[in-house]
Amino acid sequence: MKLRRAGIFLIVVIIVFGWLLWNRPRRAEMAGYVPAESLAFVEVNDLPELAEGIVNTDAWKTLSSPSAASLGFSHSRWLTSLARWTGIGSIETVLLARSQFAISWMDVSQTETGTILSVKPVAALVVETHTTQFRMRAVLEKRIEELVHRKYPDAQLQRKTFAGVDLFEWSSPGATPQIVFAFFGTVVVIGNDERPVQACIAVLNGERPSLISSEVYNTLKSKLETTNVPVAIGFLSQLGLKTALPYLPDVFSRSSNSSNAPQLLANVAASLVKGIAWIPRFVNGAVEDHYIYLLADGVAQKMHDGIVPEHPRPIRFAELLPIDTKSFTQYNLRQPVEAWRGLNTAISLHADALSGIFTRQALANVLASYGVKDPDVFFGSIGPEISTVRLDNSESPMVIGQILDGATLSKQLHQRLGEDPIVERIGDAEISISRDPKGGAASLLGNEFLMGAAEDLRRSLAARAASSSISANESFKRAQQLLNPSALETSITFSSDDSDAISFVLLFSPNRKEAFLEKAGVLHEAAKQLPYSVKTTELNEDSVTQTSRSSFGLLGSLLARILSD
Repeated sequence: MKLRRAGIFLIVVIIVFGWLLWNRPRRAEMAGYVPAESLAFVEVNDLPELAEGIVNTDAWKTLSSPSAASLGFSHSRWLTSLARWTGIGSIETVLLARSQFAISWMDVSQTETGTILSVKPVAALVVETHTTQFRMRAVLEKRIEELVHRKYPDAQLQRKTFAGVDLFEWSSPGATPQIVFAFFGTVVVIGNDERPVQACIAVLNGERPSLISSEVYNTLKSKLETTNVPVAIGFLSQLGLKTALPYLPDVFSRSSNSSNAPQLLANVAASLVKGIAWIPRFVNGAVEDHYIYLLADGVAQKMHDGIVPEHPRPIRFAELLPIDTKSFTQYNLRQPVEAWRGLNTAISLHADALSGIFTRQALANVLASYGVKDPDVFFGSIGPEISTVRLDNSESPMVIGQILDGATLSKQLHQRLGEDPIVERIGDAEISISRDPKGGAASLLGNEFLMGAAEDLRRSLAARAASSSISANESFKRAQQLLNPSALETSITFSSDDSDAISFVLLFSPNRKEAFLEKAGVLHEAAKQLPYSVKTTELNEDSVTQTSRSSFGLLGSLLARILSD
C-alpha cells in the first residue's frame, strides 16, 4: 500500500514538474518580431526586473521620498516568479511577469499646419505575452480603449483584415488612425499607423525578413558580450542614424546657419557609422549604459594614430574648474593635429563630395565658436590633453589645454582677441579680454591656457586662487572612483545629471507639478548627494565603445524628455 502511494505521489510530482516545464515561457528573440529595415529597435525582456533595478538605484532612493514617487509595482519577486513560471495569478500579474516588449521605429511622418511642421515617428510596440489570446485579449483590448479615449474621447473602432489577420483601428471621425493593433497568437502589435503594424504581421507570417537577418545588428550584439538575457537592448541602424539626426537641432546648433546643414551632416555621420547598439546594466546603485558604434571599414585606422593615447592619463585641469561646474570633457589624444587630419581624411574617403566639403567647413565653424580660427595651426601648438567645460548658466563652453608651442598659440590668441585687449589680474594669473564682445577672453597660465567667455575665465581663476575647485566637490570625487585607471580612454565626460534624475522621478509622482513646485529646493538639495555621471570613450579596431554611469541611464533620460510635458 505504501509503495502504491509512493508511486502515485511520484507520478503526481512528475506530472506537475512536467507541466511547469511545459508552461514556463521561453524567452523569445524579439528582433525576430520586427522588420529587418527597422530604423531603430528597443527590446525590454523583463519589466519587473527593470522596475526593481530602478527602485534600487541611489537616485530613486534619494529622490522618491520627497516627491512621493512610486512605480506602482506592488508585486513581490516571489509572486512575479510564480506567475511567470506557472501562469497562476490575475491576468495583469501574469502579463506583467511574462511579457517581453519591442519597439520598432520604421519611418517619420511630417504634417504642416500653417507655418508649423509636426514630426511624428511611425512605430510599433510588439508584446510577446507568452499567454493565450483566450486569456489576455479582452484585458489588452480594454487597456487600449482606455488609453485611446483618454486622449481622443470621440474615437471610434473599425475593423479590417490584413494577410488573414484582424486589424483594429481607433480613429476620430475624419482623422487618420490614432491607434492600430492586431493579435497574432500570443503576440499583440500596437502602432500609431497601419504601416508598422502590417510590417510586423508580415514578419510574423514569415513573409518579410526580420531584424535577426541583419548582419550589422548581429555583429553589434555579439560585441556587447551579453552572456545572459539582457533586461533591455537597443539598436540604431545606419539609415536610422541618417534619418534621426536632422531632428536633433542641438547637435547642429553651432555648425551652420544653412537649412541643409542637418541633413548633410547626418549623411556624413551615416557614412562613417554602420550602426549603434546599446545595453543597460544596474551596477552599484546606478545605471551603466554600454554603447558600441560600428565604424565603416577603414575609419578607425585613419584616426587611430592621432586619437588613441599611448598610455592612460589622469584627470587634468581640475584645479581650474569651479566647484559647481556643470559638465566637462577631457580629451586624451596622442597627437591632436593628426587626430584632426585623420577625421578629415575619413570624411573625405567615405562621404560624398558635397557632404564632405560641407562637413569639414561645419567642423571648422564649430571650432571657430570655441575661438579656434585655424584648426591645423591650433592643434599643432597644443598638447595631447584638452578639456571643454560648461559652467552653470554659461551660454558658451570654455576650453582648457596644454601649451606645446607657446609662440604659435600666443599668435593665435592675439588674432582672436584683437588689438589692445583689456588685461585683468586674478591672483597670480592674467586674463586678456577682447574689446569686441564676440572676441571672448584668454589666459596663459604656465604651460596651460584657457579660452572662453571672460566671466567663465574669471570664475575658473578665482576658484584656483581660493582653492575652491571641483576637486572639493563630493559628487565629483565619488564619480572619479568609477574610472578604470588602466583604460586607454580617448575622452572622459563628467556631468551633473540632477535635472534629468529629478525629471525622471517626477514622472511617477501622483501630482508632479505640485511636487516640483513645493519640493524643488528639497529635491535639488537631495540630488546634490548623487555622484556626477561619467562617460568614457575608447576607439577600437573597428568600433567606438562608450560606457556611461548615471542615475537612470539613457532610458530614464529619454523618458524624462519625451513624457515630461
